[in-house]
Amino acid sequence: MATATKQARTGRQGGHTEVDKAPSEFVVFQSNSGDYRWEVVAEGGATLAQSASFASFDDAEHAATQMREGAASARFETSASAGRRTAVARATKKR
Repeated sequence: MATATKQARTGRQGGHTEVDKAPSEFVVFQSNSGDYRWEVVAEGGATLAQSASFASFDDAEHAATQMREGAASARFETSASAGRRTAVARATKKR
């Protein structure tokens, strides 16, 4: 019998967003192109996030550690700022 997966729920309380914590892990690996990346992988194996490329395993591991340590204190924004949308739109048009 299959077990239903627990979905994250968000709720607003005191100006903060609360999300159910699902087990996940940071994984540092060498890609097929020879560079190094980190991923956040859910308990079921799904990739939740992936980094840009790094020249060395140590650089990727350091970045993953920084991300992991900083994530707990990061603010959650529900919409992008006008300046960010403009920068993304300009980057997309150049391609």
